[in-house]
Amino acid sequence: MAEHAGSVRRREDPRLITGAGEFVDDFRVPGCLHAVMLRSPHAHARIRSIDVSAARRAPGVVGVFLASDLGSAGVAIPIYAPHPALPVACGIRPLAGERVRFVGEAVAAVIADDPYRAWDALDLIRVEYEPLPALVDMDAALAPARASSTGRSSGSRRGGSTPSSPASSVTRSTTWSWRPPGRADSSPCATISSTTWAPTRSRG
Repeated sequence: MAEHAGSVRRREDPRLITGAGEFVDDFRVPGCLHAVMLRSPHAHARIRSIDVSAARRAPGVVGVFLASDLGSAGVAIPIYAPHPALPVACGIRPLAGERVRFVGEAVAAVIADDPYRAWDALDLIRVEYEPLPALVDMDAALAPARASSTGRSSGSRRGGSTPSSPASSVTRSTTWSWRPPGRADSSPCATISSTTWAPTRSRG
């Protein structure tokens, strides 16, 4: 649209390129506290133990919180904007309790009077994890739920042929597409899987 409206002179550049820009982290509010989160390095693991005693004694630390400290505030976070493509809520809690379900899930929260002190205290927390099998493939993750709800597998396959010779190249692809609500098929996603074999020619 710029070619129709003419040139628009930018007004924010001088303060940004001279270091005079102000952002949320630049504001200093008296008595402001800072929170940092300890996050899981595992995609799926059971939390066997968490030791936060050293972190709670660290300088400037106001509190260290685990899932067991949250009480009624530790329930699953509600969906802010429900969407028909996500009919089942993920059920993510503010802090993980007995197990973590993805890399980066928050396990503990440290509150301190300075962000650097909060990060220092975070390093003092000791967590013992028991790694569990993780699903990293979409078909594997959705297969049980889709089989129980629709009575069919999550993918479709045409034909039953196999490569004519070991010297064939195999290409497999899976395409996912979202289905809008109101269709006769209640499944929110459609899966198209295909396998292609092509003979490999030798160069002599």
